[in-house]
Amino acid sequence: MKKVLALLLVLVLGASLAACTPLSDPASTSIQAGETTAVQGTTAGEEEETPLLFSEPTVIEIMAPYHASWPFQEDWYVLDMIKRHTNAVIKMDAVDSTGFIDKYNITMASGELPDIIFDFNSDQGNLYGPDGAFVNILEHLDKLPNFKKFYEREAAHVMSSMSPDGALYGFPIYGIGNTNLRGWLYRRDIFEKHSIPAPKTQEEFYNALKKLKEIYPESYPLTFRENLVHFKMASAAWGTCNEQYYDWDEKVWKYGPIEDSFKEMVAFYKKLFDEDLIPPDFLTLTTQQWQQILSSNGAFLTLDYIVRVDFYNVPMREENPEVNWRYMEPVPFGSKGQKKLRFSAESNTILNLCNSDNQEAAMKFVDWMYSDEAVDLLSWGEEGVTYRIGPNGREWIGENMTADTIRKQYGLSTNGLYTLFNYDAHAATFSPELREADTMALSCQDKMIPRVALTQEEKDIDLTIGVSIREHYRSEISKFIIGDRPLDEFDQYVEEIKSLGLDTFLDTISKAFRRQLGE
Repeated sequence: MKKVLALLLVLVLGASLAACTPLSDPASTSIQAGETTAVQGTTAGEEEETPLLFSEPTVIEIMAPYHASWPFQEDWYVLDMIKRHTNAVIKMDAVDSTGFIDKYNITMASGELPDIIFDFNSDQGNLYGPDGAFVNILEHLDKLPNFKKFYEREAAHVMSSMSPDGALYGFPIYGIGNTNLRGWLYRRDIFEKHSIPAPKTQEEFYNALKKLKEIYPESYPLTFRENLVHFKMASAAWGTCNEQYYDWDEKVWKYGPIEDSFKEMVAFYKKLFDEDLIPPDFLTLTTQQWQQILSSNGAFLTLDYIVRVDFYNVPMREENPEVNWRYMEPVPFGSKGQKKLRFSAESNTILNLCNSDNQEAAMKFVDWMYSDEAVDLLSWGEEGVTYRIGPNGREWIGENMTADTIRKQYGLSTNGLYTLFNYDAHAATFSPELREADTMALSCQDKMIPRVALTQEEKDIDLTIGVSIREHYRSEISKFIIGDRPLDEFDQYVEEIKSLGLDTFLDTISKAFRRQLGE
C-alpha cells in the first residue's frame, strides 16, 4: 500500500501546480475525439475472431439510481451491445434516485450485496468499505491493466475518491463532468450593437457594465444566481478561493476569504452593488427570477453553466433571431488575477466493487469499461447503428439528438453502464455556439482542488468549527457588499474568522490530506 501511495504522491506532485488550483486538467485527458477506436466485434470472413471478455455468458449484478427523466429499460440497446462485445449479461437493480440512499443502507444491512453499486460520491463506500463490504481496488492493480493506466494518468482524480486510510473502494467515473462546465456568458449581439468590446481587463469589465447601464437604465447588466456561491467560480480569476484550498507552491492549506485578494473582490462587487450594476436583491435572487431577467433583456452578462448558451439562445431567438449568448474568456481581476475559473468539470460518482462470490468477474468487467474499446462503445455506441462519420467527424443518427434522447433511446451514459466517458459524444449534439463554449471553457479551467477524506473525528471538527467559519464568512461578506458593515473593518473580520478556530480547522484538513497521500 505504501508503494502505491508513494507512486500517487509522485504523480500528483510531478505536474506544475499553482495556488488555489486543483489537480487535474480535463483538457489533458486522453479521452478526446479521434483518440479511441471502436472494436466492433467480428464479422464474417475475418481470419481471426476477437475473443470476448468472458468465454461464457456471465451475469453482472449492478445496483444504481435512475432518474424519472430516463428510467431504466430492459430492452435498451446498450445492454445488447455490452452482451455482444463481452458476453456480460447486465442484471440491473434500478432504484428511483429519490430513495437510493435508503435502499443503499438497507442493502448494506442485509449483507446480500450485488456485484457493483453505483454511488454519487465516495462517502458510503468509505463508510462500509473498512468493514469488508467493498474491495480495496488498490490491492488488485495487477488484475486491472486498463484501470491501472487510468490511475497512472489521472492520479489526482483517483486520490480524491480515497478513504481516510488511503484505500480505494470505488472505481472513479471520469469525463461526464463536462456537463458541469461553467463560465462567463455574455450577449455578444448587444455588445456588438453598441460597439462594446468583450472585456479583457477589470477596468474594461467595469466600463462595459457602466455603458450598458446607461443604454439600458432598467437593466442590471451583470446578474447571477446562487448569491455568494457565485464566488466559488469567480474567485479563481482573482487568484483566491471562497473556501479552504491547497497552495501547491507553498505546500500549505489556506483559507481564501481572509486574503487581501478576496478583499479586492469584495470591494469590486460592493462598487457594482452601489452603482446598480448587479441586482439589489442578488442575495435572495432565485433561479427562476434570474432566468426571467436574462430572458427578458434585463441582463447581458452572467456566470453559469455553459449549456445556458443554448438554454437561452434557442427560445429567445424565436422572438429575436439576433440574440447571441456566447462564452466570454475569463477576465484577470485584482493584483493576483488570472484568466481562469474554478475547475467545474467534476464528477464525484464512483462504482463500488462489492465483496461477492462474483467478485473476479465483476472486477474484470469494470476494468474492461476503462479500455479504449469500452470508452468508445459506451460513449458512442456503434458506427452505422447509433452514429455515422460525417464531414466534420462523428454525428448521431437521427434528428434533434440530445444527451437526454441518447440516454432515453439507447441507454448510453446512464448510471452504472460506463466509467470513462468521451464527452465528444454529448458535444456532438451541441449548437456551434455551445461547442465553441465547451472548447473555450475547458482551456480556462483551473486545476482541481483536492477533495480530502475525513475521519469521523475530523468530520466533527468540520461540523462545528468549519460550520461556524462558513456561516460567519457568509454573514459578514454579505454585509460588506451591501454596505451594512464598512469595508475598512475587513481586518477585524479576518481576526473574527481566526478566533473561531481557523488554525485548528486548517490543521485538521492538512493532516487528513497528508494521510491520504500516504505521508
